[in-house]
Amino acid sequence: MMEHALAANTPASLFCIDTWQGGIEHDRAAMPVIEARFDRNVALAKAPRPWLQVHKIKSPSRLAMAKLIAEGHGASFDFIYVDGGHHAFEVLGDLVLAFDLCRRGGVIVCDDYLWDLYDNPLATPKIGIDAFVNCYAPRVKPLNGIPLYQLWLRKLAD
Repeated sequence: MMEHALAANTPASLFCIDTWQGGIEHDRAAMPVIEARFDRNVALAKAPRPWLQVHKIKSPSRLAMAKLIAEGHGASFDFIYVDGGHHAFEVLGDLVLAFDLCRRGGVIVCDDYLWDLYDNPLATPKIGIDAFVNCYAPRVKPLNGIPLYQLWLRKLAD
């Protein structure tokens, strides 16, 4: 995104929220190495783009997004990529907060729509994503038809 999606010399802010603890599918011992790689990649991509601000927030997503809303960032994001927890309740909570952070006309991407590491559907993102889309149906529009692994949504109204 930093190299290709953000226009040259246009002030922009990128917020990256992660606990850097990994999920059940990760080797937790490897997470410090993955975080360090992220930091190096951000530094490399940012170096030729001094107009770009990158905010790394090391926190659970629900806490970080609620804090961003409380700090006045509501309805200010153009693009939000939701890829935190994989349990239905976590994804639903993240999407509700992402909706409040997203501006009208902005895009919210739901990752891992068909992620199914467990047989229990409540331990997958799909039910949380479907619940959000059904509850917010008049205010969001799917952009990619039948979702495969991601569902892209445009925010139509507050």
